[in-house]
Amino acid sequence: MDVVAEMMIAANGAVAQRIAAAYPGAALLRHHPPPRAQAFEQIRPLLEGSGLGGGGAIDGPPVDSSSNVSVAAALARACAAAAASDPAAATLIKSLATRAMSEAQYSSAGTTPPGTAQSYHYGLALQYYTHFTSPIR
Repeated sequence: MDVVAEMMIAANGAVAQRIAAAYPGAALLRHHPPPRAQAFEQIRPLLEGSGLGGGGAIDGPPVDSSSNVSVAAALARACAAAAASDPAAATLIKSLATRAMSEAQYSSAGTTPPGTAQSYHYGLALQYYTHFTSPIR
């Protein structure tokens, strides 16, 4: 990720924390739930290495879909292993993983208890997130 994108995410997260504290019942936050269980189970073999056409298991712990750190690490391992033999396979794995993810939604801080999974942004690993900065096009 480039520096500008990282700074934008940091700014958006900081603003989200600030407005959630200042307006606990009205702050507009972006919530991103964990992957849908059924969709994730379909890509689990790819992330754990058994679905790569004879590539064997990829070294690493089993993938825990409730942990974005676990999923990100497994995705990185699977893509690296796939890219070694076929770069297109790594692109396919990333695409399938993206499709397994749930869609992010906006919610009011008053309807989502702070500090819970309902206010968490799974994809960015942030407790609070909102869109404060404008996207770079």
